[in-house]
Amino acid sequence: MPNYIFSASPITTDGSYEFTGSPGSISVAENVNATITLTDVSISGGTCIDIKPGSNLTLIIKGVNRLAATIDGIGCGIHVPEGAVLTIKGDGKLYATGGSYYNGGSAAIGARADEDSCGTINIESGYVYAVGGSKAAGGDTGAGIGRSFYNGRGGTVNITGVQVVVSGSNTHLSFGLCATNINIENAVLYANRISGNKIITNSIIYNDANINLNCYDVNSDGKVTNSKGTVYGTYEIKNGNTFEIESTNKLEIPSGTSLINNGILTNNGTLTDKGTLINNRVFNNNGDTDLVAGSLFTNNGTINCTNHKAVQLRA
Repeated sequence: MPNYIFSASPITTDGSYEFTGSPGSISVAENVNATITLTDVSISGGTCIDIKPGSNLTLIIKGVNRLAATIDGIGCGIHVPEGAVLTIKGDGKLYATGGSYYNGGSAAIGARADEDSCGTINIESGYVYAVGGSKAAGGDTGAGIGRSFYNGRGGTVNITGVQVVVSGSNTHLSFGLCATNINIENAVLYANRISGNKIITNSIIYNDANINLNCYDVNSDGKVTNSKGTVYGTYEIKNGNTFEIESTNKLEIPSGTSLINNGILTNNGTLTDKGTLINNRVFNNNGDTDLVAGSLFTNNGTINCTNHKAVQLRA
């Protein structure tokens, strides 16, 4: 039987715990394996749920739960530092926001503003809406899930079979999802920007601002260090949105996968189509676009080729 707790206190022993209402901030001590069930919980403060390094927390969500870090604080909705593991599941909803710091924001779920890496975050079921902390005093914003306002070295995010909405402080200039390794499978993801080594399988990703699908690492000075990307499953560029392949980047559409452009697709690097590429609006080709034999390219919109570049068919 779970321990029913109505006021928060540090969890120091393995076990199952339940919270309802407004229990105050929840803390899981180091090296603890715990399962926490949230049922219609509302928490606001510095950090709403704090998982210490070495701990493994399974969070079951029921009803509608809101975790709001202090607007002018360093905390997270759920703090998952390096060395900690968080797994979210259940049939409820979770709304989480990150706090702001004097020179940058914290992630809603992940790293605090004074950290540059998160732990491992698994989202397996339920509905999750995460908004990173807003910038303060000219700093940067935290991701919805993953990094703080730093460049996001380290951390793993796995999203499977779930609907997730992520945003970095509701601005297209910030990252919705950012970690070193990102795995998205059988999911529906709404995100403004995504940064990390990504594997996307049988998923649909909707972007509400500019987004770069390429798999890449961002080091401390913000340079792209891994320029090869791959589309897995189906990826849609929504009407009114922009997708850009940077000049040093390569994007491949393998056989059996699809890239559907209903917005603006700009290729400044290398785009290789071995699967299905559908352009329903505007395709600006400033780089190299190769249609490999056996691939499908359908144009229902406009193609602009500059710098003597053309869309080429090759064996």
